[in-house]
Amino acid sequence: MTPGHGILVLGYGNPARGDDGLGPALAQRIDDEAPHGVDALWDYQPAVEHAADIAAHPVVIFADASAVAAEPFSVRRLRPRVTHEFTTHALPPEAVLSLAHEALGWRGTAYLLALRGYSFRAFDESLSAGARENLRAAVVRVMDAIVRGRLADLTTDPPTDRSDRGGESWTDASV
Repeated sequence: MTPGHGILVLGYGNPARGDDGLGPALAQRIDDEAPHGVDALWDYQPAVEHAADIAAHPVVIFADASAVAAEPFSVRRLRPRVTHEFTTHALPPEAVLSLAHEALGWRGTAYLLALRGYSFRAFDESLSAGARENLRAAVVRVMDAIVRGRLADLTTDPPTDRSDRGGESWTDASV
């Protein structure tokens, strides 16, 4: 795969809740700085509508704020996983990946980048100083990995269980 080709960064969170806006902030920064072939979207949460966006990209990076992630961020591999939710208003990334896989034939690679946040107050549209620093570090590392074509080097956590899809083996894309 050509560095930067076919990558989607999907940042999600609520920018009106302080550091919860880290995911959208990362996606916006990547959108401003990334080379051709990298797309970025931001929204309040992963939604069924994002399955079509995912299906058009061999590599997807979900970006979200976390109150418990390691500093400045952690990254783990994601696998499609069917969930039994009673609403489509709060889907985990794995469920959207599953929809892209089952309905649209997506067979790509996905990661969850959890940015460490500290302040999640309502009606606060600014990032805390620590969150801004973590965002800066994440943008530098993600951009470097995109340019080098080595997104797998970002992972800090072990991959999710390969057996969560009934033992089906998922092929790792070479990125």
